[in-house]
Amino acid sequence: MSEDSHNEELDRKIDFARAFMRKDRPLPKKGCSWAFFIFLGLLTLCVVVMYVIYRTES
Repeated sequence: MSEDSHNEELDRKIDFARAFMRKDRPLPKKGCSWAFFIFLGLLTLCVVVMYVIYRTES
């Protein structure tokens, strides 16, 4: 009985790994989109602003 549950768990892990290794996953074919760069820039700006606020409070 425990061997069957172990095999089922192994099958789930293999399926999970196969989902990452598939070639038809929804990733951009050439680089990142402009929206990602805008998001990354805003995230960096937020971190810089938070750091400046933290430094001025100390």
